[in-house]
Amino acid sequence: MRARGEPAIPEDDPVQDWAEKVGLPSEFVELGWRAFKRLYLEDRSTKRYTDWRVTFRLALRGNWLKLWWLDGHEYRLTTVGEQVKREFECEGAAA
Repeated sequence: MRARGEPAIPEDDPVQDWAEKVGLPSEFVELGWRAFKRLYLEDRSTKRYTDWRVTFRLALRGNWLKLWWLDGHEYRLTTVGEQVKREFECEGAAA
């Protein structure tokens, strides 16, 4: 994908429609992707899946990484989500 210049999660991926339908902010989708990628694609000790796009959709829908919670009608980051967000912000500042 990287060599072909394809995005990991295309704009027309079903997860984008799902996130929009349920009101999950795009920043949370991005945070979920980065955390998922780190866990499932970079950590060699983690379980492997044949179709990681499907696995990502399931992980996002099921909030497997426990990054957010729903406060009435608004999504908010959990403590884990805030920590992951800060970690990625620090990585971005160091780059």
